[in-house]
Amino acid sequence: MSSDGFRGVVNALRSSPCRMLDNACPIALDAFFCGYWGIDQGIKALISEALSDVEGPSGLSPCARVYLAMGQGQPSFKIILDRIDETLLRMPPVEEAGPYSGFSFIQLVGDSIRKGRLGIVLGEPTVSWLQNYYSGFESALANLNPDLFTEESERMKAFNLWLQQRYRIGPSSCWRAIRTFEGAGETGVHAFVKLWDQFQAVNDNDGQ
Repeated sequence: MSSDGFRGVVNALRSSPCRMLDNACPIALDAFFCGYWGIDQGIKALISEALSDVEGPSGLSPCARVYLAMGQGQPSFKIILDRIDETLLRMPPVEEAGPYSGFSFIQLVGDSIRKGRLGIVLGEPTVSWLQNYYSGFESALANLNPDLFTEESERMKAFNLWLQQRYRIGPSSCWRAIRTFEGAGETGVHAFVKLWDQFQAVNDNDGQ
């Protein structure tokens, strides 16, 4: 885990949460951190340590335990970030991030969703969870490998444009478009992967 890089992410979450999450709440943070450790698995132990004294079922993630104990509002969101900051201050600096799985976003989530095993990658079967998960994945990739971050961002921009043409809408994120036209819940999650596969097939055909 790159502690300086992750500290910058925590600061950004604190100062501009709506730029990185669809809602400033523990459940959105939970999804974000799950996406982040899809790239940089070192933060998982840090977050567990930071929130180790929060009581709750052992099978739940640390942020989900905060949600159950303290609710879904801004105070619990702030407590999570404060605890992580305190833990980072106690830690010696860590320069290296990782280990990194090497997967793209669709490789991380696509197969499980196609097989109907959403619980493997999603704490909630919603487009919002997927959106926040992607934001965490993207933030970690920016810290770990800027070149791959640029590559992933360009893919997502192309997907957004493809969806805008498909739905005949103006500028919009893929998340908003899918929530609007396909649904905000499980049907929207499955639609994301199905649409991505169609987008990829079009790109592959164009490249031939």
